[in-house]
Amino acid sequence: MVSTNNIGDDITDLTKGRWVKISGLKNVFTVKDSRNKLTYQFQTGAEMKAPTATEPQNINFACGVFRNNKLVAVRPDKISSTDSSGKGGFQDYIFTLNYTEQNVPAGEQTVEVACRKISSSNSGSQFTIGKNISNSNNISNAFTLESMMKIDIIEYVSYN
Repeated sequence: MVSTNNIGDDITDLTKGRWVKISGLKNVFTVKDSRNKLTYQFQTGAEMKAPTATEPQNINFACGVFRNNKLVAVRPDKISSTDSSGKGGFQDYIFTLNYTEQNVPAGEQTVEVACRKISSSNSGSQFTIGKNISNSNNISNAFTLESMMKIDIIEYVSYN
């Protein structure tokens, strides 16, 4: 069974899938006016290692933005390979999520990013987000796969 998600789902609800937070991306800030726009820009690398490099493999996954532990933005994607024997079964991919949320309530907000694997064509495939599978593979670079998050806040300003 594949778990599905909806905007507003709680990150701790395991019936909706097991979300894994991306460390180092937690942001805590205060929204001063409820007339606003918050724009989230998240980018990370994903890496897969196929158990058999010459066979097609794919992994479906999703990453989401959680504000106060509630899902506010989500994007599913897939990393695929057809024949990665030249790279020892490794396949790298860059994932980007952009989303603008309007009229977030005033007050303290905590924003985090989490990802989860949805399905895999081969249960023996290795998969990671935001880092490489192995620092000794000489194929990928942990630095290029790192995650980054940018949040822009546009608020109504009153000069009363």
